[in-house]
Amino acid sequence: MPLPVPALLLALSAFASAENGVAVSVTAKYDKEPAAIQDAYANPCAYDKDGHPIAAPHDCAGVVKAFHHPGMEPVWKIDQQGNQVTSYLESLRVPLVLEQELRISSDYSKDSCAYKATLEHERKHWAANIFILGKTAVGLKRSLARLPLPSKDKPLVSSSDFNEHLRDQIDALIHSTIDAKRQQMSDDMRDSVAELDDPLRYKEDDYSKCSEEQWKGKRN
Repeated sequence: MPLPVPALLLALSAFASAENGVAVSVTAKYDKEPAAIQDAYANPCAYDKDGHPIAAPHDCAGVVKAFHHPGMEPVWKIDQQGNQVTSYLESLRVPLVLEQELRISSDYSKDSCAYKATLEHERKHWAANIFILGKTAVGLKRSLARLPLPSKDKPLVSSSDFNEHLRDQIDALIHSTIDAKRQQMSDDMRDSVAELDDPLRYKEDDYSKCSEEQWKGKRN
């Protein structure tokens, strides 16, 4: 069965926080259900340059390819009186987008034991990545809400040129905070893959569902 998706985490991730006086919102976008794509080279690393298999059939049965990228949408309010500028962040929205592809080797027909076992296993990776996305969104919202961001009550007040420089520095601080969480998300996904693909766990949970002959598929 796929890992449970923490709906509560994902709901909390969209909650706007104003801990620093700025409305900060982090939203998570993803596809709930995967569409399996049959691909002769579901796992390219399992084949040599001529397309010959160099691994056991079940090692190249399927793969989930995940791509994640955050956005950054700050809304600045700027008021200039002569050479003096007053500015603050009215709101900050960060959309987190997770795109995934689930591929299964075309060595297996859709009604085969190996196809069904592979699909079930790859769905675990799919669900695990969504779980990590939700956890990342919650953590990122908290981190951004704690940053020393200029608000309506505590704006930046300075000369025009220096105010622009300060806004650039604030944007850079936000960007670096997002980048750090994105890297953590990548690390968490890598650890999740290692855990789910642990040879002993895979053998007990997935490989054992089909016979050795069934795993060979069209290679027989």
